[in-house]
Amino acid sequence: MAKVVPDITTSVFDVFPKLETLKLQPNPSNGQFMIQNLADDELVKIYNTSAQEVQFSRKGEKLDILNATPGIYVVIVKADNGPARYGKLVVN
Repeated sequence: MAKVVPDITTSVFDVFPKLETLKLQPNPSNGQFMIQNLADDELVKIYNTSAQEVQFSRKGEKLDILNATPGIYVVIVKADNGPARYGKLVVN
């Protein structure tokens, strides 16, 4: 008899193996951080752990999550003609 092994996803790399990671600094932060090599035309989205998009301000590579509450945030950057990049930001 064949053994059945459930298909369990344990990481975002299992679902999206070609995603590039972002370099976020400082991390952890107070809500203000930088994304290295961020182009002006790239779209940035930030989500909390409830999958709600959060508001932020941006000046070049510098970002500031407005009214940041402590927790973990997912930062996604997408260019028109390239793969999405993502990072995890911890806010104290």
